[in-house]
Amino acid sequence: MTLWVCRAGSSGEYENYFLEKGIIAITWSKVNEDLLVCDTKEKLKAALSRIYPDEPQAIPNYAGQLFPFLHTMKVGEQVLLPSKIKPGTIYLGTIQSDCIFRPNESPYSHVRKVEWETKVLYRKDLDADILNTLGAYLTIYSIDSNKEKRILSKVSSRKATSSAHKESEEDSNPFSNLENDALEQIREKIIQKFKGYDMQRVIASIFKAKGYETYVSKGSDKGIDVLASNGPLGFGGTKICIQVKTEDNVVGQPVLTELIGTMNNVGADYGLLVSWSGFVSSIEFDKRDRFFKVKFWDHNDIVREFLENYDQLEDWIKAKVPLKKIWVPEVMDDPGE
Repeated sequence: MTLWVCRAGSSGEYENYFLEKGIIAITWSKVNEDLLVCDTKEKLKAALSRIYPDEPQAIPNYAGQLFPFLHTMKVGEQVLLPSKIKPGTIYLGTIQSDCIFRPNESPYSHVRKVEWETKVLYRKDLDADILNTLGAYLTIYSIDSNKEKRILSKVSSRKATSSAHKESEEDSNPFSNLENDALEQIREKIIQKFKGYDMQRVIASIFKAKGYETYVSKGSDKGIDVLASNGPLGFGGTKICIQVKTEDNVVGQPVLTELIGTMNNVGADYGLLVSWSGFVSSIEFDKRDRFFKVKFWDHNDIVREFLENYDQLEDWIKAKVPLKKIWVPEVMDDPGE
């Protein structure tokens, strides 16, 4: 039996859907046709060459990852899902089905059913050699047998552990881990240092860096966490009402309804719902229907805005999460990352 890793996007954008629906999926862009008909790697390479005509050198790498998902994984084998929403956490599941093609359900057109366990693994408890293999750009890969035994032994003894990466001959760039590892450490620092009220202050500081006047609520204030306006002294201009959630649970419809009510109460033009842990999958319809009135930030958006505006953030924030810029060679991502 083989232990697998399947990522849910480079930013974890598909993670909640995987966990809620009990699946793993090939979420690569442009992969919409039925690849199950490709019963050899050569046929798969030919299909991928049609899908990605401008990336001939990457086709062997892509095929090396997708073919196992399509044909090699077996029912009963286990899979690890490294979390981007809860940095340092890895979910463990058992594969329950062969690969299923679902036309017109992009980006979840190729899926396998998975039963996710309540036990999770943690990076902090992994051995150094296993940790050193994390963060690669591969989306789907297997764990070598030695590391697999050590990981599963930690699971069976209910110790926290994580996944590892069997290095591919087609992906040996020594710099490929740096960006992902750095971003994961930054995510961990942000959520460790800023919870609740402090996260409200961080969001307010980001908006100040964008030229807004802000008000930050202290405690329960009729559903108001942050108010922002880019008018002089906060008068006029674009008025935004912001709700900020840092709990472990994903946010659903009740919180959105509360935000919309608060927007009406304070006369805000727009709303921003910020949830570090993300949103239930049904929120996708609200993102579409309320596109012109409400925006949604998860932890990926928070980190992006934090980094883009870092130089203009308040000093107390930079003191808690000190950062410096470095230069590294650029490497090519997988199309689904």
